[in-house]
Amino acid sequence: MVFAERESLWQGVFIRSYTYRSLVVGFGAGTRATAVLQWSAAAQRYTVATPAHQPAANAHHLLHHHLDQYINTHKDLMSLGVVLRETYAPLLALSRLPTLPQLGLHHVRTQMPTPTFTLLAHSWRKIRVIYAGAYSIEVGIRGGGIVTIRDGSYSKFDRAPIVDEFAPAQGLKTFLSRYVDDSLSARLVAEDDNPPSPMSPMPPGGLRFPAPLTPPQPHTPHSAPVTPHPASPAHQMGGGSFNLTSPPGGGGGGVGASPASPMAPSPHAAPAASPHPPPTSPFTAWPASPSLPRPSPGHHPSPRHHIDHKGPQASSSTSSRSGGRAWGGGAATPLAVSKLEALCTPCEPPPGAPPGPALAPLQRFLACVYMKRTLQRFVNVEEFLTLVSVDATSLTFRSDAAGLCARVALHPQHMQSLHLHLTPLPESKEIWSPDDLQIIEKFFEVRVAIAPYRPTALQGWVRWWGAPAAALTSLVAVMRAELAPQVPALWALQWALRIPPAAPPIVPAGQPAVLLAKNKILFFICLTRMDTQLVLPLVYDMQLNVTQLADKQNAQPHLIAVSLHLKRFNEFNQSHSECTLWPAVRDLVTNFTLPAEAGAAPPPP
Repeated sequence: MVFAERESLWQGVFIRSYTYRSLVVGFGAGTRATAVLQWSAAAQRYTVATPAHQPAANAHHLLHHHLDQYINTHKDLMSLGVVLRETYAPLLALSRLPTLPQLGLHHVRTQMPTPTFTLLAHSWRKIRVIYAGAYSIEVGIRGGGIVTIRDGSYSKFDRAPIVDEFAPAQGLKTFLSRYVDDSLSARLVAEDDNPPSPMSPMPPGGLRFPAPLTPPQPHTPHSAPVTPHPASPAHQMGGGSFNLTSPPGGGGGGVGASPASPMAPSPHAAPAASPHPPPTSPFTAWPASPSLPRPSPGHHPSPRHHIDHKGPQASSSTSSRSGGRAWGGGAATPLAVSKLEALCTPCEPPPGAPPGPALAPLQRFLACVYMKRTLQRFVNVEEFLTLVSVDATSLTFRSDAAGLCARVALHPQHMQSLHLHLTPLPESKEIWSPDDLQIIEKFFEVRVAIAPYRPTALQGWVRWWGAPAAALTSLVAVMRAELAPQVPALWALQWALRIPPAAPPIVPAGQPAVLLAKNKILFFICLTRMDTQLVLPLVYDMQLNVTQLADKQNAQPHLIAVSLHLKRFNEFNQSHSECTLWPAVRDLVTNFTLPAEAGAAPPPP
């Protein structure tokens, strides 16, 4: 009976090899992932190592300190094997998220590299995933192929305040609901409303441990949860586990005390005959679980304590709520490990999203939420824009000067892309044609709110709303020429919303590439032909109605040629009353030639 229980408990875990010095445990797909258990005589404690160079990926290096603390606290090889098996798939899924630092990812620290994702292990079953230093997602490993995901910016016990420096990821609950299995959701939502007893067993396949008699100490990101066992080592062995003790100094002793025989069966009785209370699972969802922070013993919140507290609400929208609870993302959402892997694995953009590189769905969602939040900040800063309303998945603002009302919202189905919808104000319906509105909307979707999701590009797009009405139509024509290139044209046009590294040193690279100052507009365009690319800073003077090169002192040959070309263009268009911004750009695209090509190409008009 005991051996059958061990077989089912250790399914998927094998002892690959062992000596007096080390023991190698295999687990994961094909048991190709390994963990090496060793005894350190100098430190008088066990160490767990997860080799990095092996046939299978091993993400347990994130839990290195916690695994060491776990085995030295419990000295139970069987429970360590179960922990390795149950945590391997979730950690492997999380390891697929990109962690490389990026420049310009943060809206304030644009010149400081910011990690895309940061993984912090609070314990061996609670991982905090931080995106761009702005959002915190807490992943809990429950065992049995199930994980829970919640918004880490909310406290577990009082969801009214926002903890730490993170902001709530609005719409997280709605986004995760698209990955929840119906059967799993119904079962675990019932558990959420009626929390199980601390003595309830875990889902099949998990390991049971005696419940702690005293509350654990608050732990830090570098500490592991400690589950005190009231039973002696002999009683622990009676639970069908492998007892690990340090090798005796003289090399003598019984077989059970030797690391050469760590799998010696226990002669003690089965757990049913033990006078101790029934054991509980290390993966139980009860709030008093050793891996979750708890209040002091003097405070005993009821299970409904979590539901009575509500977090901050962005608006009256209910799209981010779950079951009528306003804190939405603060409540844990159960997911199968396979769904977590789908969330973290890079893939092509979903239908309805603009084309782009392969990114993880979780990264796309958080990036879009971050861009929407940053857009709200820019709208509040700019005097020519007025914020109308904000909810969990959308933002509405208007510009009286442009005569437009704009609504930016996440895609209603997959929530992995941002989309713009424009509505002319009643007094400006005759100014904007449906084609112009469609061009602005498409330009935002395929050129602004796309990977790599730079807030400075969004800020450059926001600033063009402050241009006068005459210049706005010319800027829309620039958008149209980029989305649908003219034929014939010597150059491919691109409107730069961020300062490219190759631009003349007028503004630091990475900053917004649209500047409004008094009666002038500074913007950047890129002209590309085969392997040649020109980054041109142009200034449109609204009073003189003249478009010219911004950096006239630059001695680079192509900039001198562009300056002369625009000078001749302005001489021939002094009598025109229309805005010269777009005609000047169009003339560069269709007629400009480099100095080396001047002899072969016809002169510009």
